[in-house]
Amino acid sequence: MMTGSPDPDQPVAASSSDFAAVLKAVKAKWPDKERLTLIHDMGTSGHYTSAQVRALLETFDFDDSKVEAAARLYPQVTDPEHFFQALAAIDSSFKRDEARARLNLK
Repeated sequence: MMTGSPDPDQPVAASSSDFAAVLKAVKAKWPDKERLTLIHDMGTSGHYTSAQVRALLETFDFDDSKVEAAARLYPQVTDPEHFFQALAAIDSSFKRDEARARLNLK
């Protein structure tokens, strides 16, 4: 089941159960390189809330990997106005700024 806006043109974020399966699959990968490969392999088939992206970013050990994952997942976010929540998972303020610049965010 999907949740989100009733607008048929608006992407809908993964349901709680669908997202739980994605998160479990990402957590099962190690090291970060394997997690990034999985996120890349998932393609653009799913959409996520910023909070869900934060949960995915928190599975990574290193901020460089979090920046890469954020860049890959941002186009699939259903609430880009809240993406600051996802970027909060990046520990280094320098790396958060790097992610914002990469995504053309203020």
